[in-house]
Amino acid sequence: MATLTLINRGNWIVVRVVGEIQTFADAASLKAVLFERISRGESRIAVDLSGVDYIGSSGIGVFAQAQQELSRVGSSLVLVRARNEVRHLMEIVNLDRLVVFADTEAELDRL
Repeated sequence: MATLTLINRGNWIVVRVVGEIQTFADAASLKAVLFERISRGESRIAVDLSGVDYIGSSGIGVFAQAQQELSRVGSSLVLVRARNEVRHLMEIVNLDRLVVFADTEAELDRL
C-alpha cells in the first residue's frame, strides 16, 4: 500500500508517494488526493515518485485522468524523480507524451 504526503512547495502542491501503486485501492487513494486538489482549482500539481518501486495500470490511468483534467485549464501534471523502471513503464504506454517529467523538484521553479 502506498503512503501519500502533501507538501506545499512555492506555487506547487507536491504529492509524495512511497510504496507501490499496485491495487485499485492504492490508485483510488491517489486519485482522491489529486482530484480533490484539482477540484479546488489548483493546477500546479506534481507527484514525487522517488519512493515508488512499482506502478500498475490503475495508477497510470489515474495520472492520465488527472492530466486530462489539468489540460482543460492549460496545465500539465508533473511527475518528479520517477525511478527508471517506473518511467520506462510509463514510456511504454506513451504517458510521457501527456505529462511532464522532472528529474528534481528544483525543476518545478522553471515550469
